[in-house]
Amino acid sequence: MRRFFWRLVSLLVIVAAVTVLTFAITEILPGDTAVAILGESATPDLIAALREELGLDRPLTVRYVEWLSKALSGDLGHSYRSNEAVSRMVLDRLPVTLELIVLSQILALVVAVPLGILAAYRVGSRLDRLITALSVGFLSTPPFLLGILLIYGISVHAGLLPAAGFKSLQDGWGANLRSMLLPSLTLALAECPVYLRLLRADMITTLQQDFVLVARAKGLEPHEILLRHALKLSSFSLVTVIGVNMGRLVGGSVIVETMFSLPGIGQMIATAAFQHDHFAIQGVILLVAVGFVLVNLLVDAIYTVLDPRVRHALRS
Repeated sequence: MRRFFWRLVSLLVIVAAVTVLTFAITEILPGDTAVAILGESATPDLIAALREELGLDRPLTVRYVEWLSKALSGDLGHSYRSNEAVSRMVLDRLPVTLELIVLSQILALVVAVPLGILAAYRVGSRLDRLITALSVGFLSTPPFLLGILLIYGISVHAGLLPAAGFKSLQDGWGANLRSMLLPSLTLALAECPVYLRLLRADMITTLQQDFVLVARAKGLEPHEILLRHALKLSSFSLVTVIGVNMGRLVGGSVIVETMFSLPGIGQMIATAAFQHDHFAIQGVILLVAVGFVLVNLLVDAIYTVLDPRVRHALRS
């Protein structure tokens, strides 16, 4: 419990540091928020009045402390542009981004885990070299280029899936999945090679361990050795990378959501940055930081399931 407590404290410190850096970065962004709202033709008096109304004339530290105190109570402020509550804006768009990230992770793992196990089992073979070459090729391709190729091949040329737009679950599961499959596949193809190569390397090492040799000597079937013994021990690095990627995928969602016209928080970040909507940017970044903390705590919990030695260390 003590280790878990200090782990939680360290992650909360990271969240606080992220909010401070976000405030500092939005302050040094080029352009003036008041000018962006009123337009270039606005008079200096109108600009000064709006800056005073929005509180932009106050010191940065004062504004940060005020924002943080409100954020702790759930009030993330209001958008400079629409005067809509940032918390409501985030909650309305969060399901779209969560669905995009979860679907992309599922698609990536469905492809990466079987191919990673197969490549490790047939290490050095032509199949292993082919899988490795394909993974390097996809790893070297930027996500936006993958998205363009998928749009052209699957949507424009074959007409199988829509190229843009979003359908909610209220429109039906089928319509929702059709609108999300292409964006999710774009992110998945970028993440799949990372998972595949990582699992392949760990599986090769695990398959050389003594307990695997003993299992083979006992006459266990290859699929039992691979799935029941080797895969479980080789999943630590994979689980760690998945946890880290959950936060990084929000950055990838900015490109994908903009490309496929998805109303998620990625598109919200891009729009808010363009419009100098500081409260919207800060609210989304805070949400992402808190989500990153929760995912890392979940990863620590999964470690105890994968390896009893970790559970014993936490109890001692």
